[in-house]
Amino acid sequence: IIGRGACDNKGQLAAVFNLFKIFKRLGIKLTYNAAIYVGSSEESGMQDMKGLPENPDAKGFINVCTPPRLSLVPDGSFPIGYGARGLASFYLRSKTKLGFTLTAGEAGTPGLAVAKINGRELPSELIGCEVLRGECTEVRAFCPPVHSAHSGGAENVITRICSALSPLECFNSSDRRILEELRDISLDTDGRMLGINTDSTLMTPTLVYAQSVTTRDFYPEVQLRVRYPIETSFDEISEKLSEYGARHGYDVCGVPSHSPYIRDKDSATVQALREIANEITGTDREPYVNGATYAHYLPNSYIFGMEGCCPPEDFSKGRGGAHGVDECVSVERLKRAMKIYARALLRLDEIEW
Repeated sequence: IIGRGACDNKGQLAAVFNLFKIFKRLGIKLTYNAAIYVGSSEESGMQDMKGLPENPDAKGFINVCTPPRLSLVPDGSFPIGYGARGLASFYLRSKTKLGFTLTAGEAGTPGLAVAKINGRELPSELIGCEVLRGECTEVRAFCPPVHSAHSGGAENVITRICSALSPLECFNSSDRRILEELRDISLDTDGRMLGINTDSTLMTPTLVYAQSVTTRDFYPEVQLRVRYPIETSFDEISEKLSEYGARHGYDVCGVPSHSPYIRDKDSATVQALREIANEITGTDREPYVNGATYAHYLPNSYIFGMEGCCPPEDFSKGRGGAHGVDECVSVERLKRAMKIYARALLRLDEIEW
């Protein structure tokens, strides 16, 4: 099945919905009430879950409903996730103007970067970029977008266009310095250069993803998505980024999305679901901590899903993955997930949680 959301996350929804229909048709009874809850805002702040502070009428699910006693969130991988890092967005706005406009990684065109440059003599060719002559010269770079959760070490459009433009002598020293800084910031995927790196014994370390660059009134602003472990906090990261900004000439503001959390890895629920998933997938994997899902806000919730599907061999590199227009999932993987969910629902009828 090929299409946006096939693997992440509409495929799981279709699988669970059909599984519930099968349970109903077969007359399978459970001692608890099993239900499907569907959210629609996970990629844009989870306001449907927590509400909108600026709108008292938009209270959010957890504030107006009694949450389930146990939630399995299928947006992840088997065998089971029992915790996850926090997530926040930070904006670093340069106090120095750039001599041209630069946009990269915007929501509508996440794989495209465009610099619009007047009055400069640019070479006819730039490595990794396209030069379009006209009334205003445009330099364009394209790079397949990657998910911010898996971006460590991956080149993006910001690094590509800044690496191509920063050495050019047609720019003044101020422009070159800003381009070099934007390039270095987008390469700092663990946050060490920015001073916000945190290693962890419980989770994977801090991950930083430079998601976009915009220029407002010629002042460039870079947006960072920061995933951080439980050993640090949003406030601590904000303080360290503000210190970096003070040294390098950037105003910094941050928007928290959700805090890290961790549940009991040795609980009966975790161990039972791990055994089922490993048995059916033929693996022996341990429970993990990762992801940014609705499990952050639901009590007694776990990540339990079939994310990850190898694209067909005839797909070119970088195609068929999550968040792409040609995202794909095999029918066999969906059917295997339904077996795991079926066994899980029946096993939860036998244990305390």
